[in-house]
Amino acid sequence: MKNYSRAYNRHKKQVKFLKRIKKWFIGSDRLGEKQYYIDLTLQGKNRTFLRTTSRPCNCEMCTYLKYKRVSKHKVIKDALKD
Repeated sequence: MKNYSRAYNRHKKQVKFLKRIKKWFIGSDRLGEKQYYIDLTLQGKNRTFLRTTSRPCNCEMCTYLKYKRVSKHKVIKDALKD
């Protein structure tokens, strides 16, 4: 059983939601327009899908930096060649 209170969980949910909103609207040029849409999203009138999804899309801005590695199947294929 977790030792967290419900209020703490709601707080962390709100913090994550704010992070997603800020990441989503990072490309906005004008500060006033950006803040306007952030306020609408917090009120639930705009971009409501950001509340339930951890990663809105698969673009480079929304995904974390992925590390480079050699495919497992390629290593096995190369080993069998020798």
